[in-house]
Amino acid sequence: MLPEIIATFEGQPPAVAAFKSFAAACAELARKEPENAALLLLLAVCARQFVEEYEGQPVALHTVTDGRDLLLGQAREVKAAFQGDERTRLAAANRIAAACLAAHPV
Repeated sequence: MLPEIIATFEGQPPAVAAFKSFAAACAELARKEPENAALLLLLAVCARQFVEEYEGQPVALHTVTDGRDLLLGQAREVKAAFQGDERTRLAAANRIAAACLAAHPV
């Protein structure tokens, strides 16, 4: 479940590999919970964009911790949105997508 994924990510050392694991876990959960797939896949894509930008190169610790803090906030927002209606979920998805695009332009 998402709370466990969040706890695992939060407990890992700040590194690109943690983002990769988070993305994989969110994508796997999206397969298991189709009713939550859109938001979970969005989290996976945001984490994966971080990986694609920084994997295989030295990354400043503040870059990784800032990215981790952003993604943790987004994951917590998704967790809260799961308790809401479709409008709440859509608003969360739009905020997260906008922040993801701002952090990692395509």
